[in-house]
Amino acid sequence: MLDQCLKVCAGILCMFAAEARVQAVVAQDEPKNPTGDETAALLAEARRHLVGGRHAEARATIGPLLIDPDQPSIDVWLVAGRVGIATRDTNLAGYAFDALSRLPHAPEREKSVANLLDELRAAPIQDYVERIPLDRETFRSAMDDALGGDTSTYILVGGAYAHGAGVVYNPPEAVRWYKKAAEAGDMEGMMTLAQAYLRGFGVEADAAKAVPWLRKAAEAGDAECMYGLANCYANGTGVAQSDVEAAKWYLNAAEAGSTVGMYAIGQAYVFGKGVAQDDAEAVKWLRQGADLGDPGAMYLLGTLYISGHGVPQSDVEGVRWIKLAAERNDERAMFSLAIAYGTGRGIQEDFEKAEQWLRKAAAAGSIEAQKQMQQMGLEP
Repeated sequence: MLDQCLKVCAGILCMFAAEARVQAVVAQDEPKNPTGDETAALLAEARRHLVGGRHAEARATIGPLLIDPDQPSIDVWLVAGRVGIATRDTNLAGYAFDALSRLPHAPEREKSVANLLDELRAAPIQDYVERIPLDRETFRSAMDDALGGDTSTYILVGGAYAHGAGVVYNPPEAVRWYKKAAEAGDMEGMMTLAQAYLRGFGVEADAAKAVPWLRKAAEAGDAECMYGLANCYANGTGVAQSDVEAAKWYLNAAEAGSTVGMYAIGQAYVFGKGVAQDDAEAVKWLRQGADLGDPGAMYLLGTLYISGHGVPQSDVEGVRWIKLAAERNDERAMFSLAIAYGTGRGIQEDFEKAEQWLRKAAAAGSIEAQKQMQQMGLEP
């Protein structure tokens, strides 16, 4: 009987321990408001960083104290304002100005507050300050819904932290909410979380952590994530490089309506990369993408008309598509259009327009255009 009781007690203790571990994990995911002592320690550390000229470290240190848009501490906002000025962070400076202008403070803080407000007025924060009241109400509404269990608002809360809209800009907190959205099945959350891992936004860059979220959303039918997953395979980012897998997902994205997917699979068919070379398939997808306004598809379709691959050869039709792509800021098309105007191929010769498009291409980053300008002795 004693042995049986001991086993029952042990089982109950294991259950309590398991529940405690689950609660601990949940607690780790939810940020806690710093205690008074923790706040004082963070403020002291931020001040030391400021005095030492370590402005980025000061910004990172103050961040956890500003997750709550209703942070009531004047001392926190005094330090935040100083950090905002030092880092030229107009978002932080604007929210500090708003808080210091409306929060009550003790008489002994009057001079410090007044002096800092004068300094903040000289910063370019007016746009932020004017938007804060409306943005804050929008944020509070989304946060109330999120805390009430509306998972569709998780992405909105994350976006607010990511853009500093209604709350101080805070990438780590944005990513925490993006992760909650992704785990709740929100495909936009999955894509945004994957992008955060790829770019190192709010988290350490880690492509291997991005790919599973892209794949999950892609397999659920999200065209943008299909295209993103294809790019990972094409570049070997977070997965083993595979032209075949890349082409498969580019095709899936195209079939799901992605115009950049149409361009990418069209390009794959042009060059036989990951698929058998097929001009007819290339033209089919490039024309679909071009008709829907994708500049890359327009440009490549134009080059096929000029070369006569998959379509009847036509310089005029080729340059027509290239011009449309150039007008949509495709730098390759800008350079090609400049050459067309300069040579009169497919369009009436016009040296003035040739130079205009050459300059536009160079300004857009075209190395070929920049070299051409140097050879012609043209100043940027």
